[in-house]
Amino acid sequence: MVLKKAYKPKRKQFDAANLDYHKQLLIAFRAGDESAVRSLMHEHMCDAEHHMTALEGQVSPHFLLEFDHP
Repeated sequence: MVLKKAYKPKRKQFDAANLDYHKQLLIAFRAGDESAVRSLMHEHMCDAEHHMTALEGQVSPHFLLEFDHP
C-alpha cells in the first residue's frame, strides 16, 4: 500500500521508541518503582503523541490523493 511506504522510515523510529519505553516500563514495574513507572509512562505518551502527529502529517497529503474525487 502506498500510504504505508510513505511513512515507513518514521514508523520504524516510532516502533523502536515504543519497544524501548516498554522495556523500561517493565523493569520499573517489576522493581516496584511507582515513581519511575509514572514518569516513564508520561514520557512514553508524549513521545507517542509526537510520533503520531508527525506520521499523520506525512500520511495526510498522500491519503487524499488515493481517492477519486467527483
